Amino acid sequence: MPYIILRGKSNEIGKAVTEARAQSIECVSFLETMTGGSYVEQMEKTAQTTAENLKFYAAVLYGPWETVSAITKKFSLYK
Repeated sequence: MPYIILRGKSNEIGKAVTEARAQSIECVSFLETMTGGSYVEQMEKTAQTTAENLKFYAAVLYGPWETVSAITKKFSLYK
C-alpha cells in the first residue's frame, strides 16, 4: 500500500487522531512534547500535558482505505 502524505494544522491532526481512535483505527502521533531531552523526559512531558494543550506535529493512520479517507478528507496533499 502506498503512503500518502497529507498536511493539516495541529488541531486538525488532533481531531483526526481522536476520530481514528474512536473508530479503532491504528494510529501513532508525534507531538511537540516528544522533541528534546531523553525518551524518559519526553514521556514525562507528554504525560504532564493536558490533551487540550498537546501540539500535534504528525500522525500516521493505518486502516481500511474508506475509513481513513473519511477521517482525513479535509487535509490537503503535502507538496
